[in-house]
Amino acid sequence: MNARPSSIAPNRCPAPAILLGSRVLGVEDLTRPWASGVQTSLVTLEDGRRVVHQLGATTIAGREGIVRRMRFARALASAAPSLPVPAVLGGDSRANPPFAVMSHIAGESGDALLATPSGAARLGGLAGGAARALAAVRALDLGRSLPRTW
Repeated sequence: MNARPSSIAPNRCPAPAILLGSRVLGVEDLTRPWASGVQTSLVTLEDGRRVVHQLGATTIAGREGIVRRMRFARALASAAPSLPVPAVLGGDSRANPPFAVMSHIAGESGDALLATPSGAARLGGLAGGAARALAAVRALDLGRSLPRTW
């Protein structure tokens, strides 16, 4: 992945360890420069699992963003089982800061694929397949996960 070097100490990321009962060995910052309101990290646990930890801003928007991420991930996994959707392992929108912990889906990042012509073509094929799978999902099957204005 083309992530920035880790700048987060394992002890600054306690939620995965507490929720999953395994000590944090490493934390890689995946937050993109254009992201606002949510810090995303890939966490490696002592038992070998890798999970995604997201910290929201301590604002109403940050808290609602964490709620929406967890609710939408659960609804999409149920409505579109053919799509690889990370499982929600836990989270708390009322914590300070609000957070979500999700399973990690291994693979190459989009920016890594875009680095080569063959990777870009592969990314286009993957995106087309994902678009077809998403188009097959009935919005009503997502329940309250989407705002009604969608």
